Amino acid sequence: MQNRGDDALLAIRRILRTGERHAKSLVRDSGLSTSQRVLLHYLVEHGAVTASEIARAMSLSQATVTTLVDRLEEKALAVRSRSAVDRRQVFVSITPEGQGALQNSPSQMNRHFLERFAALPDWEQAAIVSSLERVAALLDEAAPSAPAAIPAAIPPVTDEPASAAEEA
Repeated sequence: MQNRGDDALLAIRRILRTGERHAKSLVRDSGLSTSQRVLLHYLVEHGAVTASEIARAMSLSQATVTTLVDRLEEKALAVRSRSAVDRRQVFVSITPEGQGALQNSPSQMNRHFLERFAALPDWEQAAIVSSLERVAALLDEAAPSAPAAIPAAIPPVTDEPASAAEEA
């Protein structure tokens, strides 16, 4: 008989595997990595923001954000602009092409999950969210120099490799 810790690890692996498969299909279908999509969604929600704000919100390094923004700029999906007040400050914003790319590449897995999740009773939704937040906190505590928890509005599963040079 397996212990519950092993069962929990197996469930986490299943979630990660499903997320990885979905991320690969998104890249194949839309040409955007999960991190690029998340960054574009963040820009839609928050408007023009600095790279350091993005790094904090997405729990990424500054170098990784720079690489992501570089790739999005190459595709004309995001743009950098200097502040009119403080020329040292650079803001990142989404372009109309970026908004179109998001609308043209909806996430079937997310939509399917959200539809099924919404059909659950309120108490069960709260229990699932609470459990997932606790698991994330446990994993963060186990990781050396773990980043701050990812805000709930940002999907936690990515397809990005660990190094900034390979990112995006």
